[in-house]
Amino acid sequence: MKTIFAICILVSVSLMSELSLASGNFRVSIAPKTEDKSLLEISNNTDQKYEIILSNESGEVIYSHKTKGEHSKFNKVFDFSKSELGVYKLVVKRDGESNEQLLTVTKSGVQAGETIKKTDPIFSYRDNLLILAFQNHNNEELVFNLYQKDDLILSKKMKDTYNIKKGFDLSQLDKGEYSVVFSTEDEVYEYA
Repeated sequence: MKTIFAICILVSVSLMSELSLASGNFRVSIAPKTEDKSLLEISNNTDQKYEIILSNESGEVIYSHKTKGEHSKFNKVFDFSKSELGVYKLVVKRDGESNEQLLTVTKSGVQAGETIKKTDPIFSYRDNLLILAFQNHNNEELVFNLYQKDDLILSKKMKDTYNIKKGFDLSQLDKGEYSVVFSTEDEVYEYA
């Protein structure tokens, strides 16, 4: 049991180190440039590819761009002068991480809302030990569910803490195929 606990701690620390290094200094900001234009600036301490998606309230994609090469900086001016008034969603994705921001286009200009940062969880399985590492940027309520086929075997709610590092000892389970559904308030991740 001490060995399983030691392995769990070692793997958790390793996964959280990878998670912290992966997030680096990834920064996304959008600021008004003029009354009807906004400047998107992306910066990071390493060169990476980005995917940028701007969509309207109904989910229709207004702008989409994937960088062809790896960049540490990226700038784009969005012109909203011919856009309908309303709320737009800007999502910048890169390597398991995303920043989301709502933009409100009004007669008086463009206003940027709060940035919501999201990171994909990391799952690891070795020696009957399932490890989950997750950075809960938005302090959301989290739910971990373990299934065998369609049967729920284990359900665990997790506190709204920033760094989640959990180990699940699966050695007592029957041999077979299992799947994990890990969910935040608005995202669902699966691991099999």
